[in-house]
Amino acid sequence: MKKRGERAQGSVYWILPVVVIAAIILFMFVILKSVDKVSDEGKKKKIDDAFSSQGINLRDSGARSLILECIESGSKESVFKIGLQGGYNSPPERSKEIIETFIPYYYYEGEIYMPYLEEVEKEISSYFNDNLKNCINNIDLEGFTLNYQNSETKSRIKESYVSFIISLSLNVKKDSILSHIQIDEFQTKINASIYSSLEIADYILESHKEDSELICMSCIKEMADERNLLVEFTNFGGEEDKYTTFVLISEKGLSESTPFELRFLNKYLFNEIAQINIITDISIQNETL
Repeated sequence: MKKRGERAQGSVYWILPVVVIAAIILFMFVILKSVDKVSDEGKKKKIDDAFSSQGINLRDSGARSLILECIESGSKESVFKIGLQGGYNSPPERSKEIIETFIPYYYYEGEIYMPYLEEVEKEISSYFNDNLKNCINNIDLEGFTLNYQNSETKSRIKESYVSFIISLSLNVKKDSILSHIQIDEFQTKINASIYSSLEIADYILESHKEDSELICMSCIKEMADERNLLVEFTNFGGEEDKYTTFVLISEKGLSESTPFELRFLNKYLFNEIAQINIITDISIQNETL
């Protein structure tokens, strides 16, 4: 016969693990939120410390937020702009000029011109440095004059994001006193599928290297689905470009208004483009995977 209290004791044994699991989940949630907060606070402290070392207090000036905005928005713009320009800051020799921008050729009549990952990283850093100057110099605050001097940036393309390590030199004039500010190893990251997009682009080009008359559309679709990406092939158009295909690799299913996009061109010989359409049994024109 069960003694009174055994059922209650069993209930306690059942409830206790649930409570412990819930506590662990809550603890991890708090830790993760704290990491995000510490990371953000760490960025602000990095800027504050650089200025306070010269006896300048930024806390009530608004300058800290504006400098941080220049770095954060500039890093995001550099990743997304370089994607739209196929991995380049300036037009390469094989590229097509379009209104206020350009699209590079990754494949041109049998030759491959796709940039290496390290080259794209350097182009992102170059774009960031070029545009940070204007942003810093346009900061207008009463009692402060900021003047950009130099910046060195190391960007690294990871599987789901791009990391930045930035060193920034500024001259600051406050109350007629000129000070030099050095912000070293400022770190931030931008979420973007640039690594996965370059993987798919590389697969397309490697396929051409093995057989320039063949594209495995089902293989590309499988790769894109695994990486939550869309791949579009469109005939570029025009008599001069009638054998040119515009390739767009973009993120899908994101709530952000500006998903990452990688754009490039492939220019084929007539016999290649004809054979590709026959072998795949689908037209490349306006084909979305």
